[in-house]
Amino acid sequence: MDVTGFVWGVTILGILALLLFDFFFHVRTAHTPALREASIRSAIYVSIAVLFGVGVWLLGGATLGSEYFASYITEKALSVDNLFVFLIISASSSTPMPSCSTSSG
Repeated sequence: MDVTGFVWGVTILGILALLLFDFFFHVRTAHTPALREASIRSAIYVSIAVLFGVGVWLLGGATLGSEYFASYITEKALSVDNLFVFLIISASSSTPMPSCSTSSG
């Protein structure tokens, strides 16, 4: 696989931009996110991942693009699976789950 330095640079800058955005506009304000906010953020990050995959498909070809999307779907499924594992472990050890209230106070 031959990836140009320009593509690597754009990818690294994009990742850094996302990390900085998260740090300065989300993490620094302590609050319990409402379902609407969490849904919007999730939709934005999934959209970014899909756009990245389209870029991989266009620049790297159909084989690399399909490998990216297969890997992305696998990772998403595994992350959801991990949520169920944490839920089972917490329930079996009587660990209280954090509240998910939508109140701002």
